[in-house]
Amino acid sequence: MGLLRLVAIDLDDTLLYPDRTISPRAKRAIGAVQRLGSQVVLATGRMFCAAKPFALELELTGPLIAYQGALVKTVAEENIWRHLHIPAGQLVQLLEWLEAEPVHINLYVDDQLYVEQMNSTAERYAKYSRVEVKEVGRLSRLPFEAATKVVAIGDPDRLSDLQIRSQALFGPALAINRSYPHFLEFGHLEATKSQALAWLGEKLGIGPAAMMAIGDGENDLDMIEYAGIGVAMGNAPAVIQAAADFVTATNDADGVAIALEKYFNLTP
Repeated sequence: MGLLRLVAIDLDDTLLYPDRTISPRAKRAIGAVQRLGSQVVLATGRMFCAAKPFALELELTGPLIAYQGALVKTVAEENIWRHLHIPAGQLVQLLEWLEAEPVHINLYVDDQLYVEQMNSTAERYAKYSRVEVKEVGRLSRLPFEAATKVVAIGDPDRLSDLQIRSQALFGPALAINRSYPHFLEFGHLEATKSQALAWLGEKLGIGPAAMMAIGDGENDLDMIEYAGIGVAMGNAPAVIQAAADFVTATNDADGVAIALEKYFNLTP
């Protein structure tokens, strides 16, 4: 195995403990990887503003992959390197279709979160992600020309049916995936973590063979398969673990740190 020059790490249920903190062991491992000259990049479905505090805690200043790959933006300078949008025509059609379904809708535009009404779902999301939520009424009537991402939140079984139907309607034009059983996410067709890594690798001169990707969910599968070393968390579903080169410990047992220690020959 050659030198790993870039490590992409998912946040929720991967790097973060259940209480949404980063362990001292993980911090030490990430710092050691950076001192060896490898780039560490957080790759998350979160908003940039919700992910940035964790990057700063880890003293990461370079690019951060947010919104499942729709946005690549530097932490220190906040320079946008890549930003993919859902075009207006598709956006209005998608919002109108979702508004006829029994789901809560999150609309993300310019790193702001908009909802139709501030219900219990929106309140829980705001508390979990530590972001501001703007209540604006019916989303499909807003004058936005494009959006970064749309998320339908609801019953997992209902969303499974909705996912099948949405693939038939929007699959050829949009990226559709599940970050959680109760989250169904819609973005630009190229807004996936693997495509963001490919774009970033081309910009930085780093091929997939020199990359490691660590994740736990359906939305991490493509980057785990893309990277030269794909690592699945011990708490990941079986299908994710089956695709990985290495299955590490769970997120609450320092799985990220264990993987970095293994492949970079670090002392715990």
